[in-house]
Amino acid sequence: MRMYKRLILKLFLFIAGIFIINWLLVVPNNIFPQKWLVECHLIFSLLLVTVIVGLTLTIRSYIDLAGYTFMGMIFIKAFVVFVYLAIFNANHGKQLAYILNFSIVYLFYLFFSIYLGLQLLKSKPTNKIV
Repeated sequence: MRMYKRLILKLFLFIAGIFIINWLLVVPNNIFPQKWLVECHLIFSLLLVTVIVGLTLTIRSYIDLAGYTFMGMIFIKAFVVFVYLAIFNANHGKQLAYILNFSIVYLFYLFFSIYLGLQLLKSKPTNKIV
């Protein structure tokens, strides 16, 4: 249980930290609307939490499939994110500032989800629940 409290704290601190840093870089310079920035981080945060919850449940139930589940969820996450970006580009045209910010923030979320996934796999329970 203690491990999950630390996991939730890490998730919260990462999401809040990356959002605040991105906000401070984008909003004072008036690069693009705040609404888009909030939507972008909301989507990334929901996908990150979904991946971590899915991996946690898989580790609890089917530890042998945890790596495959994690990889599959990362691919699904990437697919959803790039479909969102494609829809945005179709509606607003390709705007370099949006795409650059989107890609950089996506990579931060991706690396953090990999980091958390590896931490969860390292601290896997020794007994399986079937």
